[in-house]
Amino acid sequence: AFMAMTYIVVPLIFQRDIIWPTLAKWQPYLFGLGAGGISLFMMGAGTLGVPRRHWDISLVDAAHPYEFAPGAYLMMGLNGMSAVLAATGGLLFVVLIVASVLAGPRLDKPGAKLVFPLHDGGAQAVSEYGSEGSLKIPGTVMLVTIFFAAFVLYYFVNWKYLSALWLFN
Repeated sequence: AFMAMTYIVVPLIFQRDIIWPTLAKWQPYLFGLGAGGISLFMMGAGTLGVPRRHWDISLVDAAHPYEFAPGAYLMMGLNGMSAVLAATGGLLFVVLIVASVLAGPRLDKPGAKLVFPLHDGGAQAVSEYGSEGSLKIPGTVMLVTIFFAAFVLYYFVNWKYLSALWLFN
């Protein structure tokens, strides 16, 4: 939300357009895929028993060594690659915003045109949005349904894992 608001605040407050608009369109996807990958792969590694707060998951110097499944190392490797992707997206955000504030095209000149994320056709788009008789949001409904189904599935799978730890036979 902070990143999205910043892309709108820079043209409004600093009167400068976002520099490199194509790169700015890709930045949230880069950061989002990285952050989403971190979440998924850490959940997968945790499901395989990897400790979260230990500096060495291979427990090399332990008195009683423990061997994790090979999938745990795969999950942690994919987590690391996702972290690099998210960090790249975050660094790209900082570079885009600082470059836009310092060197972006000025909007306070007469005849200056907005390009990204605000644009000159925004007033017409807003005036026509939702002007039809019914609300059409099939993509949003589908994404919410997928998220809700995944959340319910993950919730009950974790209750199953928890009940296995209670050892009630």
